[in-house]
Amino acid sequence: MKSKLIILLFALVSVIIVFNEDMEDHNQFTGDACGYYIYLPATLIYHDLQKLAFYPALDSEYHYSLGLNGSLHNFNGKTLDKYPLGVSLFEFPFFITAHYYCKISHQYKADGFSVPYQLGGIFSNILWVMAGLFVLRRFLKRYFDDNVTAITIVCIAFGTNLYVYSSFTTGMSHPYSFFLFSCLLLLSDTVYKNPPSKSVSVALGIVLGLIFIVRPINIVALIIPALYRTNNGSRVKSWGGYAQHI
Repeated sequence: MKSKLIILLFALVSVIIVFNEDMEDHNQFTGDACGYYIYLPATLIYHDLQKLAFYPALDSEYHYSLGLNGSLHNFNGKTLDKYPLGVSLFEFPFFITAHYYCKISHQYKADGFSVPYQLGGIFSNILWVMAGLFVLRRFLKRYFDDNVTAITIVCIAFGTNLYVYSSFTTGMSHPYSFFLFSCLLLLSDTVYKNPPSKSVSVALGIVLGLIFIVRPINIVALIIPALYRTNNGSRVKSWGGYAQHI
């Protein structure tokens, strides 16, 4: 129970921080965060994923704070965004909610970058980190009591850069990577403890795929399920049999 309260406390503190910011001047979609996010407005609002012709006007309107100019590259007449699209998949539910709110209320521009979209992106960070903490809690509870689990979660949630990327420097890939790594740990442990099942194998494959498209370099995480609890040659052989099975 203590560990659950810690996660809820983390969410509460993050929300308080968000609502103590001046949202009219705050722009969470700047620099790298914009690079991860821009797939959503490009596809669903401006229908221009190839050239991103809408970007210069928005960059000017939002006080040149989007800051993507050095990350957009021309290739055969098309504009390429160097950032992967995985983060935008996690932001999609919050984006679409903000978009329909803007369309219905007419209080903010439905341009993909006004205040509702900003809040949607920020809450996306907070809620996915919460989900990651709950998944991590489930993994830890398999081996430790609730006191140890609660202390571990406090250290991770408030004592690492995860806190910064959840509440202050939002829109980056790190919160979503944290959620996926938590899932990877839980699934790897499930495979180790139980005979391989089709559903777990599919879930493991999906998580690894998402890890790659959120932040390609993180594919090194493949070593976690591949060598999980490996302490001798027979364990490596058993994983080889599992790989052949799936």
